[in-house]
Amino acid sequence: MRFIELLLLATCACATAIPLEDAVWFENRKPQSWPCAVEEGRPDWKPFDLPVRTARTVSLREGEPVVLSTRFEHPQTASQGLVLVGGNQAELACNGKPLEPIRADTREPLYALPLVKGKNTLSIRFQQPQSGHAQIHLSPVELDYVLPSAKGQLQALWRSVDHLASEHPSYPAQRIRKAIKKLSKQVEAPDIMEKVRALQLDALVKNNPVIDFNNILLRRTKRTDHPPNWKGNTGIRKDGYGNEIARLSLDDLSLQTVYRPKDGSFFTGDLNLRFDAQKMLLSSICPEDHTWQVFELETDGTGLRQVTQSVGPDVDNYNGIYLPDGNLIFCSTANMTGIPCIGGSDNVGTLYTCDQEGKNIRQLTFEQDADWYPWVMDDGKVMYLRWEYTDNSHYFTRILMTMNPDGSQQRSIYGSNSYWPSTLFYAKNIPGSSSQFTAIVSGHHGIDREGELVLFDVRNGETDTAGVVQRIPGYGKKVEGIVRDKYAVGNWPRFLHPYPLSDTYFLAAGRLSPAGRWGIYLLDRFDNIVLLKEEPKLSLFEPVPLKPRTPPPVMASRIRPEADDAVLYIQDIYEGPGLAGLPRGSVKQLRLLTYSYAYRSMGGHNALTIEGGWDTKRILGTVPVADDGSVMVHVPHSTPISIQPLDENGAALQLMRSWLVAMPGESLSCVGCHESARTSPLQRASLAMRQGPQNLTPWRNEKPHGFSFLREIQPILDRSCVGCHDGEKEDRPNFQSLEPIRGGREFAGSYHALHPFVRRPGSESDFALLTPMDYHASTSELVQLLERGHHGVELSEDDWKTLLTWIDLNVPYHATWASLKGDSKVDPIAARARELRKLYTGLVDDPEWMPAPQDRPAFVKSKKKVRRPKPALMKGLPFNEAKARKMQGKKTSHTLKLSENCGINLRRIPTVENESFWMAEAEITNEQFRQFNAGHNSRSIDQQWKDHVFAGYHADEPQMPAIRVSWNEAMAFCEWLSEKTGQKVTLPTEKQWEWACRAGSAEPFFYGTTGHETFANLADASIGDLAVRGIDPKPVSEKKRSPLNDFVPRDASFNDGQLTPIGTKLYEPNAWGLYDMHGNVAEWTRSDYEGGRKAVRGGSWRDRPERATATFRIGYAPYQKVFNVGFRVIIEKPEK
Repeated sequence: MRFIELLLLATCACATAIPLEDAVWFENRKPQSWPCAVEEGRPDWKPFDLPVRTARTVSLREGEPVVLSTRFEHPQTASQGLVLVGGNQAELACNGKPLEPIRADTREPLYALPLVKGKNTLSIRFQQPQSGHAQIHLSPVELDYVLPSAKGQLQALWRSVDHLASEHPSYPAQRIRKAIKKLSKQVEAPDIMEKVRALQLDALVKNNPVIDFNNILLRRTKRTDHPPNWKGNTGIRKDGYGNEIARLSLDDLSLQTVYRPKDGSFFTGDLNLRFDAQKMLLSSICPEDHTWQVFELETDGTGLRQVTQSVGPDVDNYNGIYLPDGNLIFCSTANMTGIPCIGGSDNVGTLYTCDQEGKNIRQLTFEQDADWYPWVMDDGKVMYLRWEYTDNSHYFTRILMTMNPDGSQQRSIYGSNSYWPSTLFYAKNIPGSSSQFTAIVSGHHGIDREGELVLFDVRNGETDTAGVVQRIPGYGKKVEGIVRDKYAVGNWPRFLHPYPLSDTYFLAAGRLSPAGRWGIYLLDRFDNIVLLKEEPKLSLFEPVPLKPRTPPPVMASRIRPEADDAVLYIQDIYEGPGLAGLPRGSVKQLRLLTYSYAYRSMGGHNALTIEGGWDTKRILGTVPVADDGSVMVHVPHSTPISIQPLDENGAALQLMRSWLVAMPGESLSCVGCHESARTSPLQRASLAMRQGPQNLTPWRNEKPHGFSFLREIQPILDRSCVGCHDGEKEDRPNFQSLEPIRGGREFAGSYHALHPFVRRPGSESDFALLTPMDYHASTSELVQLLERGHHGVELSEDDWKTLLTWIDLNVPYHATWASLKGDSKVDPIAARARELRKLYTGLVDDPEWMPAPQDRPAFVKSKKKVRRPKPALMKGLPFNEAKARKMQGKKTSHTLKLSENCGINLRRIPTVENESFWMAEAEITNEQFRQFNAGHNSRSIDQQWKDHVFAGYHADEPQMPAIRVSWNEAMAFCEWLSEKTGQKVTLPTEKQWEWACRAGSAEPFFYGTTGHETFANLADASIGDLAVRGIDPKPVSEKKRSPLNDFVPRDASFNDGQLTPIGTKLYEPNAWGLYDMHGNVAEWTRSDYEGGRKAVRGGSWRDRPERATATFRIGYAPYQKVFNVGFRVIIEKPEK
């Protein structure tokens, strides 16, 4: 057998796409002719799963062709561009006609599909005459961009001329319009393209008032290497480039060498021009020790000097920029951190500052992963890209940040909690604007740094496409936020190194088609793509106008380098969306913690824990929150700090999954919890401000140290649990054994036994801002069990605090990297990291320090006796199904109309007390709930493992049961529906719910004790599909599952065929016609539960049968939105 992997990719974000999104593909393994097209209904054409933007494998026998074919509708006659990567391995036919490439290239031929209005066919034939395989990428592109036509270019030029004429009265618009009209009559002339380009240069370069410079600096090179999108700029080879710095004259478009390394071999790039345009910074290789360093050069090519000095072969410095005060910011690997997602096999670069001589170095950023491309904005702030994924999906977590040049006030400005854009490389502000910027939008894997050129404005929004002004080119087209890993693969044209000249005109390195070379282009918002310079054998990158730039203001420093700490001030923790819906007073304290990132050559999403975090976590301490929600506290400077707001029990109400940093002596202030960077401070004094900064209460009254399962949690198990859970009985978790289990790596058996009962975000959770309390400890079975009084187990207040902290920290196991890798491997690099951190921050801190070890405590048998009385049998039970149906009477159903096409079906529920009521036959769906709250989002169900491309399993489709609906919201829905219908709609009481559920049965389930797979969606064998793996991960086959990825408790004796709820009424109803009373989603009742909570009944897809019986109950706060809790309604006094 031979294999070909076929990857169909959607069009660029705003291009007109072939409508393949919903196309159904078919496969024919014995085609009788070519070209051929699918004939549905014939046995030789079989359905083939080929969703766009998703890889699929087509198996081939040597010499035997296979044809894939689809039919689709197109709204008009058009010529659609299509790039076929690996085109020598396949053939295309459209509407029965074989296609020849209009621009051939051995790797990526370009086709034009002759589409007609109405039905079209597209067919692909694969043949594999030789051994091996080929990757095929079908990528729709816009021909006007990759092969611009004379007509299209003239239309774009006219638009730009109109703009320039409106902005600049002296612009020679009349002459140029006349020339455009003349050329419009010659579009078929053989030399028309040369004439159009000459007019473009005349109109948009020589006479454009925005082009107020004569020369452009650029990098000229034989190689096109760029670092992978998951590495710093040093993630490429150091030599073999044959590159130079050159100057492009706009007078005659000639190139002149400015500077060339001695042998031309070492990389020379990352150009940054000083504000007076007399000098430039560049990255290159130190000839003495072959480290990356920042160099300075006169713009005439003379006076080369090394600015940053080598401190050893293990530290690289690169990508320097000038600051308005003459100092520099640059990237450095002096942090000794390794990139976690590749096991630390490459080094992390973060931002540092130094003076003009490369001295007085100070570290500014303290990241888990790389910082990229700092740039001084016109307001004096520094813009840069930060990559972070503490407990987050690491493909999409590159966030555009700003800070003051001294490192203070580090804030996100675009992309936080946003899946699109995946990356924003080379971001630069629009001249004169503090809100607009351009950047290259690319992906995580696939194409290195290349992508789409997009203009943003943060005044319009800060996430997804909300802030997009336009893709360039892309005049008049909407940008769709397509989420995919290899975002730039197949997208044409591609750009690098944009340099905005205004909010309309931009320089960039560009490559319009797969057959083109990298050249320098002038682009505008009207789809003009003007080639300034391209060379047949060399590539041109990094265009920088050679002209002075008005220096931004020198910002007054907000730090005191000699200070021992900093101050964090939060005006009102309840402001912002982070705690939306939680009542004031629910936050009692803040827990502050810090991360210790992976050293080089170590790390990984499951290195320290199972389905936990990437980093070790150290608790800095807690601080009370004032009654008005304000906090002011002393915090360590130059330290990544994450914040968790705690309830009265010490459980986190929200998870930050990111960090803030304060510089020495800085007073860092926030308005609230996850508010926008553009949020204005509250105009009121706070209690914390009057009180002044408080000190943190340290964890265990010790200096900060890593949280260890064996040190913190195992003693609780030893004291309270091992008396029964000692491994003697196979049906009980073994909390005593510290021996690793098979397939569980070095983690202790007791850890494997306990952590499955804890729900947590894991190493990669939904990157979007979490619903408050989504991962609250109350959603974990472990906490629910202990709260109910598990066989008399009594935990001390300190034990509860410790257990809740462990849950909130994402169930860590290892407290230090030495605990994982051993002292001999960690000590040398840890010592080097401490040395450089002290040198560049003044901090003396050892993340590997731990308190002295403790002996295991003895088991203490609880004296508390817990008698859990067996639930009393409800009055009138049991009775059989026949009687149940008879009791319902003749009118058994009723409908509440919500809108023209949406209603709720209810069933009559008779009682022995003659107080019948109507109950919804199914749980309220998203579609139904959105009639009341159009903005409701049930979101998704988190998957395990890593490499997530989406948030998880969908839970927000219209037919799915509405979840993450609080009790308060459910009751508000009932009140709205009561007013709308004039009937008394409400939630059932527990008594009403149980009576309706049983439908006459006295058994734990209305259907008895067996047959779960027919009547309920519960935690059974299918729960294993939470274990996923791979890029855009898919469920792991049962044979390949292990305790590292498959651990959620279940009853594996049956399989109901469904993991998470995909709808309602998919299983058999009870005798009264009620569906999903057991499982699917648990359901709110209007009855009270202990501690001011409301009772929930029925269990869910994540609960084993014993947690979904007719009598099982748990409780949640009425304002809590729970991942597996929905509701159904009743009408209490039905008409007779």
